Amino acid sequence: MPTESSTPPERSNTRILIGNHFADIIINREREIPIYYWIAQQLGSADIVGWGQEDTFEKAEKGAKEFLDERNRFTRTLATSASD
Repeated sequence: MPTESSTPPERSNTRILIGNHFADIIINREREIPIYYWIAQQLGSADIVGWGQEDTFEKAEKGAKEFLDERNRFTRTLATSASD
């Protein structure tokens, strides 16, 4: 009789797009316990504007979304200030 796994299946690599920025969540499965990295960039640029690592996909997704929200608010504020 098959047994049910106690751990959920791992998600594949994921991209989150908010405004003019995106973050990729990358899973390192080479360790016994996976590590979830998020790397944020501005659209059209190779520069990394933020990054982090977490012990679960959900924490990495939350951290990336919070960073992207804040980064987009910051760039909108700069654009508004420059046009005044």
